[in-house]
Amino acid sequence: VEGNVRVPTASILHHVSMVSGTPFDESAARSDMRKLHALGLFSFLEVVTEDAGNGLMDVIFRVEERPFVSDFRIEGVKESLKARIVELLQKQHLEIRPSMPFQPATGKRVEAAVRGFLRAQKYPNVEVQLVEELRGTTVRLVLQIWPGPRLPIRQVIFTGNQRLSSPDLNKQMRDTRPESFWNRRGSYLPEGLSADLERLDRYYQSAGYAAVSIGKPEISVRTFQSRKWFPLPRKTREREGLMIRIPINE
Repeated sequence: VEGNVRVPTASILHHVSMVSGTPFDESAARSDMRKLHALGLFSFLEVVTEDAGNGLMDVIFRVEERPFVSDFRIEGVKESLKARIVELLQKQHLEIRPSMPFQPATGKRVEAAVRGFLRAQKYPNVEVQLVEELRGTTVRLVLQIWPGPRLPIRQVIFTGNQRLSSPDLNKQMRDTRPESFWNRRGSYLPEGLSADLERLDRYYQSAGYAAVSIGKPEISVRTFQSRKWFPLPRKTREREGLMIRIPINE
């Protein structure tokens, strides 16, 4: 084995089926490569052979190890929200711990999971990036978060619908609903909106509109007037929120 620094040679050869003194088998070599790749410890793998004379050959596994995590931090959010993000990563088996090999694919899943979680917490414009700071054979990871303003959905508007009423269409919006006394969530999730648009399409087709066209929703930030009911007297205040406009061609 060549190129290994932290992973012992014996640990690598433990997953190799070939042994000295046996005929070389290319299919066995490919199988061994797959086993080593599945360990998630290496960013590069190859197997080469060299003539050793007297009808013998040397089989060499060349590896390049993934950097091991030296530190993982979350920046950009309060401690209370940071604790919830750590809990989320643990539940989804995406926790990043020191001394574990870092896999970029895992980093992408961490970004997506945290982004979806914060959007569900009414941060529709959140940005999440996992920054890698390589230091030799180790990497320091910083999950940088820019939450943006915390905004609930205030209004969902349909335009172009002539036959089916907006209240009927709103009933099909199970995941994308304005915040209200009865719906405290009122958060925008792209996947939730996509599912609701599919429900709208099925609803129209069940009503006989086979050629209905539902356009791309327009999402904007607006200022809305809301009334404070308690304590008395009632007061009106301005609050920012999201307005979602959905164009429909029946």
